Parts: sequence; structure tokens; C-alpha cells
Amino acid sequence: VMDLALDPALQESEVVHETPVAGAAGSLWTQGRMARLSRTEARGVLVVPGLGEHTREVLREAGLADEAIDRMLETDVAVAGDPYAV
Repeated sequence: VMDLALDPALQESEVVHETPVAGAAGSLWTQGRMARLSRTEARGVLVVPGLGEHTREVLREAGLADEAIDRMLETDVAVAGDPYAV
């Protein structure tokens, strides 16, 4: 698997991304872009979301009221967190 991740052609096409981990000696390997569209092409490392980073937004979109979301978080039914630190 690491041979694939280290392949120069795959890295150039951004199929895989290597991201140094803050405070650690290693790196995090994540999936890159699986398609490239010429009119809307974006480049650069994709950002990995943190655990629970979008919990409130997703639950609101699902129709839950803020009070219900707060109860879910207080009782550990759901988790809210910060963006992943890289």
C-alpha cells in the first residue's frame, strides 16, 4: 500500500495526500481527488474533518432543534468537536 501512496504519478495527480500530524513524528495519509474536472478544477490537500466537527450542522439540517441537539450532546448521544489539527 505504501508503494502506491509514494508513487510520484499518484501524488502528482493528488489521488493520495500526505499531511504531517501536529505534535507527532508521522504523517496522515488521506484520499485525494478521484476525479478532475477541467472547468471546476481544484488542487491542494483536502482537509480531514475532526470528529464531531459538523455534528450541529448535520443535526440542524436533519430538522432537530438546538435544544434537542444540546440534550444529545449533554448525554453523549452525539459528539461535537473541533476541526482536525494538522
